[in-house]
Amino acid sequence: MANYVASLVSLAENARAAKGGNILRHVSTVGHATKVITKLATQESGTAAGKLCQALVDTFDKATQGSKIGSAVRAGVKLSRHTDPISAICGFARTVQSDTPARAFLEETASFMGMIITEGAMVKYAKDIANIKGINKLNNGLQKFCTKDKALHPVPAIVYGVLFCAGSALGQAAFKKAGTWVADKLGLAKSKTPPDNHKTEDGKVKYYWG
Repeated sequence: MANYVASLVSLAENARAAKGGNILRHVSTVGHATKVITKLATQESGTAAGKLCQALVDTFDKATQGSKIGSAVRAGVKLSRHTDPISAICGFARTVQSDTPARAFLEETASFMGMIITEGAMVKYAKDIANIKGINKLNNGLQKFCTKDKALHPVPAIVYGVLFCAGSALGQAAFKKAGTWVADKLGLAKSKTPPDNHKTEDGKVKYYWG
């Protein structure tokens, strides 16, 4: 993730899915929460939020040291930070559960590849993009404006984080559409299963994988 704001956006999305019953998204929620805390602790170290997050990191480290349970908790949290593989597992779970696994495999694989390729390109070429004449001028103007007031210091991080998430989502959507197009050209059957709202008959949340 580009910064703590991007992780925060992903945290909100995963928390929404987890609340809706997605078991794997509970793990991703923990992973993104720890990313937000550790990134705030380092990137905003001088602010109140940064100090609070550093205190949380220190408290967690002290609380989980010196016991088998603590070690297991630390290992679990560390594993949950691998959010991309968890997303891939979610896609695999949806493919296995689909009534059209071949089409689902193409679409889910394309979607995941879109996320990885788009995010990788944004990180790799961030400096080149920032140096484009119009964007460079806008970026410098934003940075200069936000240095005038301490309350505005987080604004650039918010802008970059939101743009990063928007780019990732657009990449996923575009690649998934490409996967659907390939599936159509191959004549693969389309799913006839109606969308599942993951609710029981009495309105309770129905837990599911993927």
